[in-house]
Amino acid sequence: MKDKLPIQEIDVDIDEDMNILEPIQEEIPEDTEIELGMMMLVMIQIKEDIDSYVGTITDIQENEIAVLNVDEKTNKLFVLNGTQLVMKTDTYEIIDHEIVKPFDVTEMKDKDVDKKLTKDV
Repeated sequence: MKDKLPIQEIDVDIDEDMNILEPIQEEIPEDTEIELGMMMLVMIQIKEDIDSYVGTITDIQENEIAVLNVDEKTNKLFVLNGTQLVMKTDTYEIIDHEIVKPFDVTEMKDKDVDKKLTKDV
């Protein structure tokens, strides 16, 4: 039988005063108005399952239901309060959501756009 290697303990001090990274973008307020054609990323929890969807708002029914078209076969329905998403219902809870703003890089005038971060474009 081979000899076991000794276990070495290492003391690591954690600096409590470390700078915390700031987010690139402020969070989108929960009172963001939902509009037709808006692209969104939505993370929802239904019972124990958490799923994420990216899609386009294709229909708003009487300011009560927003239809998020994910693909040709999938639509997700979200309850609205006027023009705002209801974040928690008996059926789902929206954990996070972001508005997606697509852009065409070929239309950009700045030739060095490929060297910039997306947030700077």
